[in-house]
Amino acid sequence: MLENVAKAARIEGPVFVIYAEADEMMHPDAFRRILVARYKLHKGEAIAKVRRHSASLEGGHMSFFGEHPEACAAYEAYLRESGFLPRSHLPGPDIAELLVSIQGAP
Repeated sequence: MLENVAKAARIEGPVFVIYAEADEMMHPDAFRRILVARYKLHKGEAIAKVRRHSASLEGGHMSFFGEHPEACAAYEAYLRESGFLPRSHLPGPDIAELLVSIQGAP
């Protein structure tokens, strides 16, 4: 865990954390620690930044975010806000549909 936080502190670009609420392999507060380290946040700043830069999944460590439409929508909004994806929605499948099709889920 500490290694992940140290790595996050050295990242210079944008960060978005997708985490499982019942992840048996990570500390329950890992996603917050990673974002606080990356953005060097103080307590007051952290709450708003964490909400915009993270998405939670129900389930454990092996949860796949492509099966969680709300997490996909949050990630897609973040990617558009950050300029990684065009701001206008292009015709075609959304991120959730693409991820499920890549994984081979029905």
